[in-house]
Amino acid sequence: MEKTINKTAIIGMGALGLLYGEHIVNALGKNSVSFILDDDRFQKYQEKTFTCNGKKLDLKMQKSSEKEIFDLVIVAVKYNSLKSAIQTMKNCIGENTIIISVLNGISSEQIIGAEYGMDKLLITVAQGMDAMRQDSNLVYTKKGLLFIGKPDFNHNPSLEAKAEENLKTLKTFFDKIQMPYQIEENIMYRLWAKWMLNVGINQTCAVFDTTYAVCTTPGKIMDTFVNAMKEVVELSKYEGINLRTTEVQNYIDIIKTLAPDGYPSMAQDRKAKRYSEVEMFAGTVIELAEKHKIEVPTNRFLYEEMKKIESTYKNSANPVHNFTIRKALLSDLPELLKIYERARQFMKENGNESQWGLPSEGKTCWPSEESIVQKIQNQIQYVCETQIDGNTIIAATFAYTFAIPEPAYASIFEGQWPDNSSDYGVIHCFAASGTVKGSATYCINWAVEKSKYLKIDTHPNNKPMRNLLTKLGFTYCGKVLMPEVQNDDILRVAYYKMI
Repeated sequence: MEKTINKTAIIGMGALGLLYGEHIVNALGKNSVSFILDDDRFQKYQEKTFTCNGKKLDLKMQKSSEKEIFDLVIVAVKYNSLKSAIQTMKNCIGENTIIISVLNGISSEQIIGAEYGMDKLLITVAQGMDAMRQDSNLVYTKKGLLFIGKPDFNHNPSLEAKAEENLKTLKTFFDKIQMPYQIEENIMYRLWAKWMLNVGINQTCAVFDTTYAVCTTPGKIMDTFVNAMKEVVELSKYEGINLRTTEVQNYIDIIKTLAPDGYPSMAQDRKAKRYSEVEMFAGTVIELAEKHKIEVPTNRFLYEEMKKIESTYKNSANPVHNFTIRKALLSDLPELLKIYERARQFMKENGNESQWGLPSEGKTCWPSEESIVQKIQNQIQYVCETQIDGNTIIAATFAYTFAIPEPAYASIFEGQWPDNSSDYGVIHCFAASGTVKGSATYCINWAVEKSKYLKIDTHPNNKPMRNLLTKLGFTYCGKVLMPEVQNDDILRVAYYKMI
């Protein structure tokens, strides 16, 4: 039976989500597409009136908790919200669902594919649109073009056949609704070319708080725009993509066709004091440049300037953050490694450098990448997330188990546990990102509520954690040895709380 697309789900109600949602509604009617939202956004957006170029939009919204399989899922969120979007869409994905991502960057498909399988993905590049969402109002003059291609399955016949079928199905659907698109044979080249443009135009407009017109007018700002792109062209040679140098001028010409007073999403983020996608742009360029030992001065400048700008956001208010906790995904691993590295530095700066060690000093560091992966696979690693100006960030991570006795706790000395029950919860390896305050309190209280009887240990020199445990009503019990940390300093102090 030939696959068809009758039901579409869109994850994200930003500029692109609304742009493609409006197009599908106009072609097939309101019930052909659903915007999938978590409970908070569902409640918030139900009360909003969305418009497109001044015309009211009639959109169908659906809670992510409702189970409904869709034929096509379009992921249209900011990179900072991708991890939560993967959770939001879980009740939409079936065996034959096709997934496309219209995110900027070069990695969103791999992150989504790690959770749902690359066989469900088609690589998609959204290009040439000038859509901007201001509050609940979408404004655009150009809808642009979707470039579509197949993932490379390294000559796996069955996966190649499925990708070909998915591409044919999506092509038929786009023809039906008259969606502007183009099939791209070398889709990874196109993906990198679009990323090159975003590295230049998004960051330059954001750092200089300017428009498309200014970025294409000869001078310092245009030089920054062009040089940032040229650094990506150079990087592409090392990554096997080999962008042509002519692509720089090609994309300058594309920008000149957009609304002169318009500006891209990252500049919109700056105006709204939202944290940007700089890590996906200059952050990734710098990471790849260090890998290949080449210089990228323009992207380092843009990265540093954007970080300076964003550092002022924290001081603009003192918001109370709402946290949520979910099980960690393998796609979270790079961020978790960064959080644990930051925690080790924080410990060193606060007189506790031996608890987890520092790899730069030749010591075994804990938790190891292998141990984190194992905990994710065993579904005992968790992340605590919060929203900052519409972007979802990981505020903290930790391991949690319940009714699985911790072997090291069987031998406590210079004290004792209150009883011998095995029905207790345990938190290990808590670390915060340092982005917001309050995550440690939230996570520990969450674990107490979940288990009713929580045990936890920390290093004797970890004064911040010991003070927090006392503040939260934990009772000191004695000392234990934790050989799993794989270094010479395995002595820990143990606490419990029971409700």
